[in-house]
Amino acid sequence: MVMEKKTKQAVYAKQIDLIYQFMPFSLLTTASIVALLFVFLRGSVDTDALTVWVVLMGSVICLRSLLSGVYFYHKKQGQVNAKIFEALLLVSVILAGTCWGSAGIWLYNLADLGSRFLIIVVLVGMAAGAQGLLSYRLRVFFSFIVCILSPLIVGINLADESQKLSLSLALLVYFFFLLISARRFCRNTENMLILQEEASARENHLKEAKEEAERANHAKSDFLANISHEIRTPMNSIIGLNRILAMEAKLSLKHQSYLNTIQNSADSLLALLNDVLDLAKVESGQLELESQPFVLRQIVEETVQTVQVLAADKGLDMACFFDPEVPTVVNGDSLRLRQILLNLLGNAVKFTERGSVSIRVGGNAPVESSLTFAVQDSGMGIAPDMVDHIFDSFSQVDSSVTRKYGGSGLGLAISRKLCALMGGEIEVESVLGQGSTFLVHLPLPAVLAGLVSQDADAVVGRSAGISWLKILVVEDNKVNRDVARLFLKQDHHRVTEVVNGLHALQILAEKDFDVILMDIQMPVMDGFEATRIIRACERGEAGLGKDIPSGLVARLQGRYVPIIALTAHAMSNDRRRCLEIGMDSYLAKPLVPEQLNQALVEVAGFTSHKMPAKHEHGLPAHSRPSLRQKVADHLMKTYRFGPEKIDVLVSSFVVTLSEQLAACRTAIECGDRGGLATNLHTLKGSLFNLGLHELGAAMGKLGKDASEGRERPYAEEFAELAEELVELLG
Repeated sequence: MVMEKKTKQAVYAKQIDLIYQFMPFSLLTTASIVALLFVFLRGSVDTDALTVWVVLMGSVICLRSLLSGVYFYHKKQGQVNAKIFEALLLVSVILAGTCWGSAGIWLYNLADLGSRFLIIVVLVGMAAGAQGLLSYRLRVFFSFIVCILSPLIVGINLADESQKLSLSLALLVYFFFLLISARRFCRNTENMLILQEEASARENHLKEAKEEAERANHAKSDFLANISHEIRTPMNSIIGLNRILAMEAKLSLKHQSYLNTIQNSADSLLALLNDVLDLAKVESGQLELESQPFVLRQIVEETVQTVQVLAADKGLDMACFFDPEVPTVVNGDSLRLRQILLNLLGNAVKFTERGSVSIRVGGNAPVESSLTFAVQDSGMGIAPDMVDHIFDSFSQVDSSVTRKYGGSGLGLAISRKLCALMGGEIEVESVLGQGSTFLVHLPLPAVLAGLVSQDADAVVGRSAGISWLKILVVEDNKVNRDVARLFLKQDHHRVTEVVNGLHALQILAEKDFDVILMDIQMPVMDGFEATRIIRACERGEAGLGKDIPSGLVARLQGRYVPIIALTAHAMSNDRRRCLEIGMDSYLAKPLVPEQLNQALVEVAGFTSHKMPAKHEHGLPAHSRPSLRQKVADHLMKTYRFGPEKIDVLVSSFVVTLSEQLAACRTAIECGDRGGLATNLHTLKGSLFNLGLHELGAAMGKLGKDASEGRERPYAEEFAELAEELVELLG
């Protein structure tokens, strides 16, 4: 009832406002008609009488103009009293109607026949025109037409007219027709205004309800944020002290297991708290995005590498694809992109028992300057009736999923909110029992104009034994060859090894390779000379020398084989010389997996899809300070191989070091300074690969002095340095 009363009051005020809105137009029209009447009636009606009438009409027009100005002033101040302004409007309309009516009773009797007809037409037209302007309030319109038409009917009957009865009846019929039409107009507009007011009231009510819900949501988010912060503080202490205890205390395996359990439980709880905190930040509007240029491939591959450990535990293949049109550097929030992809990839690995998980980055997003990230798995899939609910907070497919796999059900909710915050969207395509594909569309405009051309059609398959690149490794140091081979095998490349440049030319005359890894300093033929000959053969040049294998020019002519330099020298002029001689890229030893992968990307469009094998995680046990353990830790950290391959690699290093040490002793005994310098240089490289940099540097300094012919007690100093390797050699 209260709402209905408010609606009626609002409709009433709107009706008055509509009349005043049209008043300026009405006054302009009235002034124009009065002026025209004065012109046309000036010769047929008494001039004084006509002038008096025009002055009266002008006064009424001025009065109504003043009233209109007062209304709009009060409206601007928000102080309109509809009843008062309706009363003032009614008075002004009666005055205007009376002045028009005076023309019908006063001027009509003074005019000739033609002028009388003009007066009737004008007054009838004014009555009709007022219907659309004054019918919002029926009594206002009724007062106006009564004041106009009644004097006209009286004037017609007072005049000497032969058809005055017919004219009077016609005017009465017209009068009632206007009333009926105005009533219908008033009712229809009133109903329309009522509907508008009710719709506006509902909209305001919904807006208030929305604001109230948002306030409640913000209060909830603030509470979650505060409670998460309060819990994180002691959790950080628990985790930190637990790590210190594990590192410093000499613990039995049983107690070490207890600490690992504490650590894993604390990490899980902290991950849950981080999810809750992120969700709270997003919902409360406290999460701010950054917009900085970043290398897209690096972020994606690092994220894939993070979940590769879990995938390896389950025996899953992982693949990472980049379409050719994907830009190298994009602008956006790399941290939030990493978080979204980590949530999706983590879920894909978690809910996939066998098969594969892949991510493809493409530029076919529905919005221009956007990229699409497609995370696909061959896991359990999602039932059709659950697809719309998986993005809800604290939601999972069913309770059995939570019991089996764990998790808070916040990852997808956070991912969707982050996507929306970044101006993108996330969708899912899934078939129950066959797997799911999550599509993330994000606006990430390119920063650099050039696009990286990658092979987007690479296929991953562990059981199929697919090899992506045929690589020739040209290296005289056996340890370096072992390192390169083991790392490249991680990515299923087919690796062929030779020990110098001449052997490389011989095998190139027989086989095709996609990439060559070329050492610089080698016996027989170094890397520079081998590269010069290869490039000359590709250009079809003949007469390169008697050592050139037959058929090399014919096999290489018209082709181009990318060559990556491998050298222990890392000066800028070394790099420049490598590029000038015709090499495509340059890597300083010891080899670093990420750098080698990047070089392969640059020269051959290769993307590393197989991530490094899993190595031991959890809390560090109390370690014994052994040289062998130090070497193993360095190799594991540098090359990311698994424990089994690390053992193989260490054993290979031990054999090679023994041979190199024996060669150095032989050179010392024979007094061969040149041979000693060469062998010490080789030994230095091996020691650097093992992470024994100080010992390698000392061996290198000894070899440099030998090459320069300086006098030193080489036998004693070498023996002292070699003594440090006794523990490693066993």
